[in-house]
Amino acid sequence: MRLEQMREEFPKMPEEMRAMIENEVARQIKIERPGFGADNSGSRNDFMGGRGSSVKHYDGSRPAGRRAAGKKRGRCMAAILAAAAMVLGTTAFAGAKIYQIYSEKEGNYGLKIGIGAAEVTDGRENSDVTVPENIPEIQIKMNYIPDGMVTPEGDSGKLFREDTPWMGGISMATIIMDQSDAAESLRLDKNVTYSEQLSISDHQAVYLEKGMKGQEGSGIGRVFYVVYPEVWHVLEVFVGDDMTKEEAIKVIENTELVPTGETEDMSNLYTWSDYAAQEEETEIYEYKLTATAEELKNTHRIGDTFELKNSVADIDGEELVSVDCITAKVADVQIADDLSLLGDSGYIDDRWKKAVGADGKLVSNVIQHIRHGDGIDTLDEITGTEEVAQKLVYVTVEYTNTGDVELKNVMFNGTFTGIQEDGSIFERLRQYAEGEISYTSVGGLGGMEFYDVHGSERNNNYIPVMKPGETVTVHMARIVNEDELEYLYLNLNISGGEFEFTESGLDQGYVDIRQQG
Repeated sequence: MRLEQMREEFPKMPEEMRAMIENEVARQIKIERPGFGADNSGSRNDFMGGRGSSVKHYDGSRPAGRRAAGKKRGRCMAAILAAAAMVLGTTAFAGAKIYQIYSEKEGNYGLKIGIGAAEVTDGRENSDVTVPENIPEIQIKMNYIPDGMVTPEGDSGKLFREDTPWMGGISMATIIMDQSDAAESLRLDKNVTYSEQLSISDHQAVYLEKGMKGQEGSGIGRVFYVVYPEVWHVLEVFVGDDMTKEEAIKVIENTELVPTGETEDMSNLYTWSDYAAQEEETEIYEYKLTATAEELKNTHRIGDTFELKNSVADIDGEELVSVDCITAKVADVQIADDLSLLGDSGYIDDRWKKAVGADGKLVSNVIQHIRHGDGIDTLDEITGTEEVAQKLVYVTVEYTNTGDVELKNVMFNGTFTGIQEDGSIFERLRQYAEGEISYTSVGGLGGMEFYDVHGSERNNNYIPVMKPGETVTVHMARIVNEDELEYLYLNLNISGGEFEFTESGLDQGYVDIRQQG
């Protein structure tokens, strides 16, 4: 309903009716509505709300097309309620139950979540909702940080442990609510093994766990949807394995969504409609899993020096510009069954420490074979297991600035990948490329998880300074499964490419480190 329509509808409202509406709104704001407690029955539940956000799957992935918090967000209710307050002459109307969040089970493991218009406090149906063209920005503000955890500068929606930067912890995001009918914009989450509704500091919330049949402990995806009716948002909170549910709740209890005073163009923001439609509209990406000998002609060996073709660095204050004056050489590769090569570095992941047994050696990794279900009537299921030894791969890489200018914050990266030969065709290792295997420990191919040179604002994978002609040595490492050593290659391209052969990786060339197996 537009402001002009509201003025026509309510111009002669008696003062006693105004008071009645104000009292009812105040009552709704203050009380905790019934039905919020443990509930896994699958019945439909609704509560006051504003926004929703995406849920990561149990493996930590997000649906394709998801944008960062701050894009495709919205605030349709704030303007509606402000208009209502102008008509009624009171700010108490700002808490009225204009919108609701609905949730209902589908099958055994599907959970639908929708947002739509509800009846306003005087009984009229709020079916004609106009979304404003401009909405206010919201800043996520955490007022409680657990011991040993930090928030990175410039990212108020992220929280992680100091000894495992940018891993685990908490991630937060918001999305604008733009629908007037919840039935038309239901988001389906799959593989939901547990859900409950609860109240966190007078904010109603839904908690979900997503996993596989036969799965326990780590790897279970956990997410909260928390309703902030005062700013008409629903906050998504994804919780990593290194935090308990109770720790996460305490963080949420002390989190605020604060208007920044700025506004954003609604057309550029991520809406609930976008979020609800993602599951069915997500395109299946076809990974490039094979390559010919011709495509792998740029492959390097240990000791070879080659140019890094898509390097970036700071030059004269120009942050992260492309440079073509960096070369790399894998000078040495060592294999170990413990962590002794890492020394007493403070950058060893806690998960790695847990992978070491009482004898100081890396424990075996239990590989879980997975059969995929539909996520609604059947879960993904662990169908079998096998054990394999784990090994530390410790690589020495020498980076050289061949140019004539000083470089700052030179980005580097190392991806440990597996390539096996089948006649004239080279293939990425099946278990990594197709994602049909899960590990109980840390072993497996992928990006470097240890490096001993740190720079830039986040103190991560950057060489702080490289003078003209200077060579900087970086040690990078990853724990892999022993049976992957004979297929092991290293990709030093900063674009990564963990799951497939990439154009940039093939152009630059992989480093063959199989000899170390």
